[in-house]
Amino acid sequence: MFRGKPSVAPMALAAIRSVSIRHAVADAIRSALREGHFKLGENLSEVALATKFEVSRGPIREALLVLVEEGLLTHSPNRGFSVIELSADDCEHIRELRLMLETRALERGRERVTASDLERLDEMKAELVSLFRDSERPARDALEIAFHGYVWELSGNPWLVDALKRALVPLFIFGRYLGVSPPSIDPALADERHQLYIDYLARRTPHSAEYCVRYHMGISA
Repeated sequence: MFRGKPSVAPMALAAIRSVSIRHAVADAIRSALREGHFKLGENLSEVALATKFEVSRGPIREALLVLVEEGLLTHSPNRGFSVIELSADDCEHIRELRLMLETRALERGRERVTASDLERLDEMKAELVSLFRDSERPARDALEIAFHGYVWELSGNPWLVDALKRALVPLFIFGRYLGVSPPSIDPALADERHQLYIDYLARRTPHSAEYCVRYHMGISA
């Protein structure tokens, strides 16, 4: 009665390995994008990436499709995969969308946040502020995404979270190449801007969610 079971395990193991490779490759390419190893609009060769990572083209293609879903790459039948290109108008549209969506995420998060959430955000903010030096920019970008992602998740609305990730993660990663985010910010100002989000969630500020987002983005309230 046990003869059929051994054939199932290798299939499951193969699937797990495939998923692990896909995620590992996606993580590596995402880090390379964050560190500026690829230019905006640059074509990515599946063959070259498969050779670099010493894996078949299947997991490479799957990883690239993950990054397409995240808005970091584009894909077309003619060009294949390439790094996104963002114009000044694109950046302005994204910023407009951010103001609306992140404001709503803060409002919803305020109703759901716990003491442990606030403690975690305090820890993330302290680490993030310590990275506000030019030499730490890639690490800072990753932690910036993590901090804001945590805030978005507090909304409890997965559609809102997905919309924010799709719109803002590319801007967080590529903003410095486009001149829409400064190469360096005074750590004290960075601390103040992120602390305001925490204070809003903890009900320690009289300011509205929209004011907090505007101040964080450096636009007039």
